[in-house]
Amino acid sequence: MGAWARAVALGWLAAAGCKGDSRSGLLSGRDGGPPVVMVDESGRALEREVEPNNVADTAQALSLPGGVQGAIDRAGDEDSYAFEIQRPGLLVASLSAVKEADLILVLFDASGKTVVRSDNGPAGTREGVPNLVLQPGRYRLHITEYVKKPAPGAPLVARAASSEPYALEVHTGPLPSEEEEIEPNDQAAFSGELPIGGGKKGFAGWRRDQDYWRVGLAGLGANEGLAIDLDAVSGVAWRVRVLDSTEKTLLLRQATKDQPVAVRNLALPAGEPFIYVAVACGAGNID
Repeated sequence: MGAWARAVALGWLAAAGCKGDSRSGLLSGRDGGPPVVMVDESGRALEREVEPNNVADTAQALSLPGGVQGAIDRAGDEDSYAFEIQRPGLLVASLSAVKEADLILVLFDASGKTVVRSDNGPAGTREGVPNLVLQPGRYRLHITEYVKKPAPGAPLVARAASSEPYALEVHTGPLPSEEEEIEPNDQAAFSGELPIGGGKKGFAGWRRDQDYWRVGLAGLGANEGLAIDLDAVSGVAWRVRVLDSTEKTLLLRQATKDQPVAVRNLALPAGEPFIYVAVACGAGNID
């Protein structure tokens, strides 16, 4: 190997708070107390959930930017909220943590195809979508509760009362800058460009999120190696693969939770015009 290595850097956005933290500005209460009023970060009261809204045909309309306060009212309850995207842009959706409800947030397109599924942890975990680029069209956010299957012969423990309220907040923003990833990028065909000597920012946005980056090798010498650095993110265990242009795996690194990844002096495949760096996680962190 050569005496030095060319470097690429992947800077993932670290958590601003611990997983499961309540959003600032959210007020909650239950069990016969005064009516619960939840507000967004600007202090505006959220809309109230209107049942029935459990399927696409009865999905409650949600204006953007906007938010809604709801609850899992009973065993098997599901809540759907439909909205329109008028122009290409970034979708940011946040579902607040609920102490005794393991919530799952799914984004569907107009055909009913799953775009993103956020299921980052047990009860008390915040879910969401931090940076998904959407094209104009109709979409639906769907909230369900995960209920663990009982052991063989044991009864199913179903919800007997309404959950504490949740807050779903949704807004759009401008397209990402050149320094940021553009979702969806979970396949090599949709990879972003990562320059040698430079760096990019992205999110471990949801469970099993995967981001592909394409690194051009033009101008590198035969004796040069590659260095890759990936920042640690709270609650995230990284899995990093380096692949050649045919998507054959050249290197696999698995980090423990909360740890960075560092690759040093990686031999570059002879004759390859580029490689891919694929960054994946188990649980995500929408912060």
